[in-house]
Amino acid sequence: MFELHTSDFDPCPGRAQLRRNGAFDGVAGTALVRGLMIHNALEMLHYNWDCPAADILASSSSKTLSVMENEGRQPSDAVMANLPTLVREMHVVLEQYIERVLPITKKWTLIGCEVPVYWQLRDDVHLSSHLDAMFINSEGLPVFWDWKWRATSASFSDLSRSLQLACYWAAIASGEGLFQLSD
Repeated sequence: MFELHTSDFDPCPGRAQLRRNGAFDGVAGTALVRGLMIHNALEMLHYNWDCPAADILASSSSKTLSVMENEGRQPSDAVMANLPTLVREMHVVLEQYIERVLPITKKWTLIGCEVPVYWQLRDDVHLSSHLDAMFINSEGLPVFWDWKWRATSASFSDLSRSLQLACYWAAIASGEGLFQLSD
Protein backbone atom coordinates (compact mmCIF):
# COMPACT_ATOMS: atom_id res chain seq x y z
CA MET A 1 0.00 0.00 0.00
CA PHE A 2 1.39 3.40 -0.97
CA GLU A 3 0.47 6.19 1.43
CA LEU A 4 0.30 9.56 -0.30
CA HIS A 5 0.50 12.61 1.93
CA THR A 6 0.00 16.23 0.94
CA SER A 7 3.61 16.92 1.94
CA ASP A 8 4.46 14.82 -1.15
CA PHE A 9 3.00 17.67 -3.22
CA ASP A 10 6.04 19.78 -2.36
CA PRO A 11 7.03 21.97 -5.34
CA CYS A 12 10.51 20.49 -4.99
CA PRO A 13 10.21 16.79 -5.94
CA GLY A 14 13.72 16.10 -4.66
CA ARG A 15 12.90 17.36 -1.17
CA ALA A 16 9.68 15.32 -1.12
CA GLN A 17 11.65 12.20 -2.12
CA LEU A 18 14.26 12.87 0.59
CA ARG A 19 11.46 13.04 3.19
CA ARG A 20 9.89 9.85 1.85
CA ASN A 21 13.28 8.07 1.95
CA GLY A 22 13.97 9.28 5.49
CA ALA A 23 17.03 11.20 4.27
CA PHE A 24 15.74 14.72 5.01
CA ASP A 25 18.20 16.37 7.39
CA GLY A 26 15.48 17.76 9.66
CA VAL A 27 16.47 21.41 9.21
CA ALA A 28 13.32 23.47 8.71
CA GLY A 29 13.39 26.61 6.60
CA THR A 30 11.42 29.82 6.92
CA ALA A 31 8.37 28.71 4.95
CA LEU A 32 7.85 25.56 7.01
CA VAL A 33 8.40 27.22 10.39
CA ARG A 34 6.20 30.20 9.52
CA GLY A 35 3.49 27.85 8.23
CA LEU A 36 3.56 25.72 11.38
CA MET A 37 3.50 28.77 13.64
CA ILE A 38 0.61 30.51 11.88
CA HIS A 39 -1.36 27.25 11.70
CA ASN A 40 -0.91 26.77 15.45
CA ALA A 41 -1.90 30.40 16.04
CA LEU A 42 -5.07 30.12 13.93
CA GLU A 43 -6.03 26.88 15.65
CA MET A 44 -5.52 28.50 19.08
CA LEU A 45 -7.54 31.52 17.97
CA HIS A 46 -10.51 29.40 16.91
CA TYR A 47 -10.57 27.72 20.31
CA ASN A 48 -10.04 30.98 22.24
CA TRP A 49 -11.50 33.96 20.35
CA ASP A 50 -10.87 36.54 23.03
CA CYS A 51 -7.17 35.92 23.51
CA PRO A 52 -5.01 38.84 22.25
CA ALA A 53 -3.06 38.18 19.04
CA ALA A 54 0.29 38.82 20.77
CA ASP A 55 -0.46 36.17 23.42
CA ILE A 56 -1.55 33.67 20.77
CA LEU A 57 1.62 34.26 18.76
CA ALA A 58 3.84 33.85 21.82
CA SER A 59 2.12 30.55 22.67
CA SER A 60 2.18 29.42 19.06
CA SER A 61 5.88 30.19 18.66
CA SER A 62 6.93 28.32 21.78
CA LYS A 63 4.59 25.38 21.02
CA THR A 64 5.86 25.10 17.44
CA LEU A 65 9.53 25.16 18.42
CA SER A 66 8.91 22.63 21.20
CA VAL A 67 7.02 20.22 18.92
CA MET A 68 9.73 20.56 16.26
CA GLU A 69 12.41 19.74 18.82
CA ASN A 70 10.46 16.69 20.05
CA GLU A 71 10.12 15.50 16.43
CA GLY A 72 13.86 15.86 15.78
CA ARG A 73 13.47 18.87 13.49
CA GLN A 74 15.31 22.10 14.00
CA PRO A 75 14.74 25.56 12.58
CA SER A 76 17.55 26.74 10.36
CA ASP A 77 20.01 29.34 11.63
CA ALA A 78 18.36 31.87 9.31
CA VAL A 79 14.95 31.16 10.88
CA MET A 80 16.28 31.68 14.39
CA ALA A 81 18.09 34.89 13.38
CA ASN A 82 14.90 36.26 11.80
CA LEU A 83 12.39 34.93 14.33
CA PRO A 84 11.38 38.40 15.60
CA THR A 85 10.67 39.51 12.02
CA LEU A 86 8.62 36.35 11.35
CA VAL A 87 6.57 36.96 14.48
CA ARG A 88 5.91 40.59 13.45
CA GLU A 89 4.77 39.45 9.99
CA MET A 90 2.49 36.84 11.52
CA HIS A 91 1.07 39.40 13.94
CA VAL A 92 -0.10 41.54 11.01
CA VAL A 93 -1.72 38.53 9.32
CA LEU A 94 -3.33 37.36 12.54
CA GLU A 95 -4.79 40.83 13.21
CA GLN A 96 -6.25 40.87 9.68
CA TYR A 97 -7.69 37.40 10.21
CA ILE A 98 -9.26 38.50 13.50
CA GLU A 99 -10.78 41.55 11.83
CA ARG A 100 -11.94 40.01 8.54
CA VAL A 101 -12.44 36.28 8.96
CA LEU A 102 -13.13 35.53 12.61
CA PRO A 103 -16.47 37.43 12.63
CA ILE A 104 -17.70 35.12 9.86
CA THR A 105 -16.57 31.92 11.57
CA LYS A 106 -18.02 33.00 14.93
CA LYS A 107 -21.44 32.44 13.30
CA TRP A 108 -20.48 28.86 12.44
CA THR A 109 -19.90 25.73 14.48
CA LEU A 110 -16.27 24.68 14.61
CA ILE A 111 -16.07 20.92 14.09
CA GLY A 112 -12.32 20.77 14.51
CA CYS A 113 -8.86 21.93 13.51
CA GLU A 114 -6.20 19.65 12.03
CA VAL A 115 -8.89 17.10 11.15
CA PRO A 116 -7.35 13.83 9.89
CA VAL A 117 -8.41 12.95 6.32
CA TYR A 118 -8.19 9.53 4.69
CA TRP A 119 -9.20 8.68 1.14
CA GLN A 120 -8.54 5.45 -0.72
CA LEU A 121 -7.78 6.39 -4.32
CA ARG A 122 -7.14 2.80 -5.47
CA ASP A 123 -6.69 -0.55 -3.77
CA ASP A 124 -2.97 0.13 -3.41
CA VAL A 125 -2.92 3.95 -2.92
CA HIS A 126 -4.48 6.08 -0.23
CA LEU A 127 -4.23 9.71 0.83
CA SER A 128 -3.57 10.64 4.44
CA SER A 129 -3.57 14.28 5.44
CA HIS A 130 -5.02 16.85 7.82
CA LEU A 131 -7.59 19.50 6.97
CA ASP A 132 -6.81 22.78 8.73
CA ALA A 133 -10.36 23.56 9.85
CA MET A 134 -13.85 22.17 9.44
CA PHE A 135 -17.04 24.08 10.24
CA ILE A 136 -20.78 23.84 9.81
CA ASN A 137 -22.03 27.17 8.46
CA SER A 138 -25.24 28.95 9.40
CA GLU A 139 -27.09 27.16 6.57
CA GLY A 140 -26.06 23.78 8.00
CA LEU A 141 -23.50 23.07 5.25
CA PRO A 142 -19.98 21.83 5.91
CA VAL A 143 -17.11 24.25 5.23
CA PHE A 144 -13.64 22.80 4.74
CA TRP A 145 -10.66 25.18 5.11
CA ASP A 146 -7.02 24.83 4.32
CA TRP A 147 -4.94 27.84 5.34
CA LYS A 148 -2.18 29.07 3.03
CA TRP A 149 0.45 31.73 3.56
CA ARG A 150 0.73 33.92 0.46
CA ALA A 151 1.78 37.48 -0.21
CA THR A 152 -1.38 37.94 -2.32
CA SER A 153 -4.75 36.24 -2.48
CA ALA A 154 -4.79 33.01 -4.44
CA SER A 155 -6.36 33.37 -7.86
CA PHE A 156 -8.98 31.01 -9.19
CA SER A 157 -6.30 29.67 -11.53
CA ASP A 158 -3.97 28.95 -8.57
CA LEU A 159 -6.73 27.19 -6.70
CA SER A 160 -7.87 25.19 -9.72
CA ARG A 161 -4.34 23.75 -10.11
CA SER A 162 -3.82 22.87 -6.44
CA LEU A 163 -3.36 19.11 -6.19
CA GLN A 164 -3.89 19.26 -2.44
CA LEU A 165 -7.25 21.03 -2.71
CA ALA A 166 -8.25 18.75 -5.60
CA CYS A 167 -7.62 15.71 -3.41
CA TYR A 168 -9.71 17.17 -0.59
CA TRP A 169 -12.51 17.99 -3.03
CA ALA A 170 -12.40 14.50 -4.56
CA ALA A 171 -12.40 12.87 -1.12
CA ILE A 172 -15.53 14.82 -0.26
CA ALA A 173 -17.25 14.58 -3.67
CA SER A 174 -16.68 10.84 -3.99
CA GLY A 175 -18.41 10.28 -0.67
CA GLU A 176 -15.54 7.94 0.22
CA GLY A 177 -13.25 10.34 2.05
CA LEU A 178 -13.11 9.84 5.79
CA PHE A 179 -12.69 12.70 8.27
CA GLN A 180 -11.80 11.69 11.82
CA LEU A 181 -13.65 13.88 14.28
CA SER A 182 -13.05 13.97 18.01
CA ASP A 183 -15.87 13.34 20.47
